[in-house]
Amino acid sequence: MSNEQPGPSPFETRWAQAMDPETLPALLETLSKDQACEIRCCVTLNSNTPLDCLLLLAREFPADFLHNPLIALLELAQPHFFQYIDAETWLHLLKLRYVPQHWIDWIISSFAALEREDGRIAMWSTHAWGPGKIMKGYTVLEAALLHGASDAATADTLRLQAADLLIREWTIDWVDMLYTVLEIADRLPPGWLTQLALHPDERLRTAVAANPNTSAATLLSLSNDATTSVLYAVAGHPNTPVDVISRLASHSNHSIRAHIAERHDITEKIITQLTLDPESYVRSTLARNPATPEKILARLATDPETPVRLMAARHPQCPQHLLQQLVTDPEEAVRVAVAQNPITPAELILHMVTDPSLQVRCIIGQNAWTPTETLARLLAQPDTTIQQASVWHPALTRSMVSEAQSALAGVPCRLAPLV
Repeated sequence: MSNEQPGPSPFETRWAQAMDPETLPALLETLSKDQACEIRCCVTLNSNTPLDCLLLLAREFPADFLHNPLIALLELAQPHFFQYIDAETWLHLLKLRYVPQHWIDWIISSFAALEREDGRIAMWSTHAWGPGKIMKGYTVLEAALLHGASDAATADTLRLQAADLLIREWTIDWVDMLYTVLEIADRLPPGWLTQLALHPDERLRTAVAANPNTSAATLLSLSNDATTSVLYAVAGHPNTPVDVISRLASHSNHSIRAHIAERHDITEKIITQLTLDPESYVRSTLARNPATPEKILARLATDPETPVRLMAARHPQCPQHLLQQLVTDPEEAVRVAVAQNPITPAELILHMVTDPSLQVRCIIGQNAWTPTETLARLLAQPDTTIQQASVWHPALTRSMVSEAQSALAGVPCRLAPLV
């Protein structure tokens, strides 16, 4: 019985050849037409691939083309090589956001004339793709203008010149460049963000919903979107209308309802509704909202779910009577939250010195606001973990530190448990 291992498959052989930088250019040219896109992609990254093959492959794999080591070498040896890239290849390369800036500047400066025909830009090129040839629609110049010139003073102006047509007559594969339009959204004419809100790409609609310049009317339209990420962005936008906020507070997705609970401008009616939300995550989000009123906190402080009461105990404006209630909570985590809250009164902190939880007492010993009297009572406890947690407190007197260090002499150093 033969123990010979089977040899590589034909695909594995071609893949290895496409990856090997020592593969002959003629073979790489053949592999550049392989039916498998994985093989063609590897050929695009191979530094031994002939330039004319690379320029054709750049239409399919523009990012890999730019990452080919040969490109960096050509920038030194033949710094003008990119001027021979044809128009179709340029249109694929310019969809990327990291095209070398001097390539962009060359395109912008290379066109002899620019004129509009029927709302589109038509141009006559004097370079590689032939003088006098007219290209309409998404032209090379428009794509380059969207990147902006290296001159910062004119970059935004050039982007605006190109953005109009791009927004009005988009295609799905220009999404990455449309993000650059959103970067200058505060200077876009009215209606452009509304137009972008209709784009078929959900990532772009999400970006529009999160853009601070998006109007209430556009947010109202986006609130009917079926995509969770879009609705989440609408739920948190400061310009979202009240009726939309109210509607999203009842959305079936709990993350959207929780995002509404984070808002500082929700009405009392919505707050009351969220207090009764079936998801504890939504109620705990409401409990940590600094804008949540006292009467709502009082209700949340008695919530059956521990995370909700914990967030109420951490609230920066939690009333003293609620902290007094929560200091005896059966859950250790809630009492730890009371101990960690800097607004907890000194008398409650003193009460917690006898808390059955070692964790709670260690937290008290480490808090910067713990009174000296309370620290003295902690140091008097026999548990060395508590003593170690408190001994370096800045409020201790020199004699208290000395006594504590003497008591801890010979005790292995242990870190007090932290939350």
